[in-house]
Amino acid sequence: MGVRLNGQTTGYVELDAPATAGNNTLKFPNGNGSSGQVMTTDGSGNLSFTTPAATDLVTDTTPQLGGDLDVNGYDIGSANNNNINLDPDGAGQVVFKGNATRGSGAIKLNCEVNSHGILLQGPPHSAGASYTLTLPNDTGTSGQLLTTNGSGVTSWSTVSASPTFQATADGALTDGMPVIITSSGNVKSSAAIKTEHTPTKTGEATITNNNVRDVAIAYDETNNWWITTFVEYQNGSTKIAPLVPQSDLANGVTVGQLTQLGNANSSGTALVWLPDVSRMVAAYTTSWGMYIKSFTSGGSGGSQTVTQQAANSFVGNGGEYMDLYYINTGITNFLAVYRKGSTIYGKMAEITGSVINRYNEFTIVNTYDTEPFASAYDGNGKLVVFYKDNNSSNYGKAVVCTLGTNTFSVGSPVTFASTSARLRKNCAAYDQTAGKFLVTYRDQNDSEDLKVVVGTVSGSSISFGTTVEYETGLNEIAAIKYDPAAGESIIVVSASHASATELRRVTISGTTPTVESPTAISSTDNQNFDLAFGKDHQRWCYAQNISNAGNAYLIKVTTSESQVTTENYIGISDGAYSNGDTATVQIVGSVDDAQSGLTPGQSYFVQSDGSLGLTADETVGSVFAGTAVSATKLIVKG
Repeated sequence: MGVRLNGQTTGYVELDAPATAGNNTLKFPNGNGSSGQVMTTDGSGNLSFTTPAATDLVTDTTPQLGGDLDVNGYDIGSANNNNINLDPDGAGQVVFKGNATRGSGAIKLNCEVNSHGILLQGPPHSAGASYTLTLPNDTGTSGQLLTTNGSGVTSWSTVSASPTFQATADGALTDGMPVIITSSGNVKSSAAIKTEHTPTKTGEATITNNNVRDVAIAYDETNNWWITTFVEYQNGSTKIAPLVPQSDLANGVTVGQLTQLGNANSSGTALVWLPDVSRMVAAYTTSWGMYIKSFTSGGSGGSQTVTQQAANSFVGNGGEYMDLYYINTGITNFLAVYRKGSTIYGKMAEITGSVINRYNEFTIVNTYDTEPFASAYDGNGKLVVFYKDNNSSNYGKAVVCTLGTNTFSVGSPVTFASTSARLRKNCAAYDQTAGKFLVTYRDQNDSEDLKVVVGTVSGSSISFGTTVEYETGLNEIAAIKYDPAAGESIIVVSASHASATELRRVTISGTTPTVESPTAISSTDNQNFDLAFGKDHQRWCYAQNISNAGNAYLIKVTTSESQVTTENYIGISDGAYSNGDTATVQIVGSVDDAQSGLTPGQSYFVQSDGSLGLTADETVGSVFAGTAVSATKLIVKG
């Protein structure tokens, strides 16, 4: 049932009750309401006109969502170049959520055509990271980096032109010193740890029961044993034998197979190891001239022996008092220095396999004398020959020879002793640590006292420092060698006054040598001896005529525990630091300016004593420190 209200002319509006209506009474409002209002009920049948809630975002000044907003593939944009501001209330934040599909929250910044973009993404859930990064107050300057103070505050920092690393110093460091990093993360000097021992010898091993002279010895780096050669007095034949260190070095050496190197009437021997071809070269002189042989060695259990190649006639009619040196000029790999008559010569040669290629003979100097001379090579193209000049009051003189690929130039003679100087083979050496030459001689005009002087090579000349007298006995002779374990030289004297062989350490300060007090190492003063250092055992092997026989023994002088490797070298100390200080190390790419005496354009290698050298130190391998750009600056390369 309903109520029908007819129109004034046509039509009607009918209000119908539901078919099963309840008993309800609706009371209409008292007035017409306002435009846009709607009729609502209070739930008790009272009707009134009310204004509905806004449904247009344009007209609603404080709209609120009733659920999550789905943009349904559309953008949220603005008109008329207006900004879109996100402003959470109070301490609220704008949060970019993550999920299992896209990972942690991120902001994507598209290109201007929206075809690609970059993401700024937070760390993953597994990091458990919650931190704040505060940006700097300005844009910084060109080339600066954004850095943090570790507490989330960032700032612009200038890039160092010399990259550095900081760590705790393990021991003292000096400015400009090569540095290694330890397993604990500290930094320390790359210098080897040295231990000086009271020089003592092991028991003697008999090489031959005959008297020997012209003894030579060298270390075989392939087999890690020594090779000795000598001339037997009785028949003048040259013999050769391996000297093998025992497993317990305190027991000395055993002697391998003794074989003949040259026929009778030999008058001198020399040996040199060539690492580039892993062969030993021996020289010996006969009445027909000087001969060269190359050989390898091998065997075990007392049957160690040498395998010789055929003898090569190297010098005809002469070749006395020879010295042999390993060189690496790119073509040649060894140098022979020898005397013919009163003139000293040099000749470079090359061994390829068993073939010896000889190159031109070079005149070094006419000494007007036929006595022994001495020589030393610096491993980098400079050979110094020391001799007695019989045309100049028997003064001691020296000449510098410069080696090229296959060239040999000689400087002018320089006097090192204004007195009658008696020399012998092995009485000159190059001290790698000091970068100086040493020569020891017997002063025939001063009671035959033994003296030593330091020489400094510059270009094609050499200058000498203060001469030091260290022995006053008569008729004594000395040999001088560089000790790579100690980083200094040693002098061995056949001391007739003490009926002993004595050893002295020698250090160099500037151009002045300091010779320590002697230590007796053998109870014989026989002058027929030679010694060589074995780097793998850190012992000197000494071959000498003792009690009418050729004998050999080991001597422990200084041992050195190397620390630097190609892996742990990291750079150069940027200052002087004490143990426990925070030290700054200049690493790869930096330029250290605390060096001295460098040659610009040359490569430098870390030496076992912590210094820099032009060649790799054989005891530590090729640890490349960097390239010199001036006399005081080195680009660290590592």
